[in-house]
Amino acid sequence: MILSIDAPLRILLDSTDRKYIPEKMFVQNKYGSYVNGNKLIALIVSILIIISAFGIGSVDAMVKWLVKLNAVCMPLRYLWVFAAYIALKKAGDKFKAEYRFTKSRTLGMILGAWCFVFTAFACIGGMYSKDPFQLVLNIVTPFILISLGLIMPKLAEKERKNKNTVQSTK
Repeated sequence: MILSIDAPLRILLDSTDRKYIPEKMFVQNKYGSYVNGNKLIALIVSILIIISAFGIGSVDAMVKWLVKLNAVCMPLRYLWVFAAYIALKKAGDKFKAEYRFTKSRTLGMILGAWCFVFTAFACIGGMYSKDPFQLVLNIVTPFILISLGLIMPKLAEKERKNKNTVQSTK
């Protein structure tokens, strides 16, 4: 269980430019595990479980819902990849590429758009649930997670400004 939580967190924090994530998230214990990152994950998971416990009757139904929510949220990240691919194809030769999926700019944009639309359709379709409570959670949760991803760089920027202000007053 800890590997399924710690490994993606470690990959994220090890490969991310530190200017986009607050320094507090990079605190590690003696085993190299990101302490505050694990606390954030525990908080997110706890909130999901507590909220779902109010509207979902059984543990079995809650586990099924969490699996379905995961099936919705995980592919959503690829929308960013496809949007970036389309933007790179649109930019043309402004950026040097070592590998090209297709040399044709138009075909690349069409394939990128198809992948984007298909993934978005599958994710949005996966949000549907006959239970109104689950449906609302399936729609709201991805927006909350995206908001968290948008907040992190702002928190890091604020942290840097505060650090610079403190250093300049010394």
